[in-house]
Amino acid sequence: MALAVLHHVVPGVIITVGVLALVDFDQPNFKLLDHFDWFGLIAMAGFLGALEYVLEEGPQYEWMQDTSVAICAWVCGISAIRLLLPRADGEGTYRRYQGLQRS
Repeated sequence: MALAVLHHVVPGVIITVGVLALVDFDQPNFKLLDHFDWFGLIAMAGFLGALEYVLEEGPQYEWMQDTSVAICAWVCGISAIRLLLPRADGEGTYRRYQGLQRS
């Protein structure tokens, strides 16, 4: 049983060393983190995590009859509104409509 799992280790190490030696990685630009939408990331995690819980556990617990499913549904809805609506100031919005404009 252990041999069936461990036979993947040697090729994995060879591939890892080969990629590190042969691939040219770009240097990170840490200035981009100054304008990163951290609240959007938190909203996305709340939206997707709560949605997964509601869809998986909802049928088992009679959907909104269970408090945890109802709370997660609210978290999902509030997070979706925050995630999908553009920011009020218009700066750093997710959507770019240049491709939709007529020439």
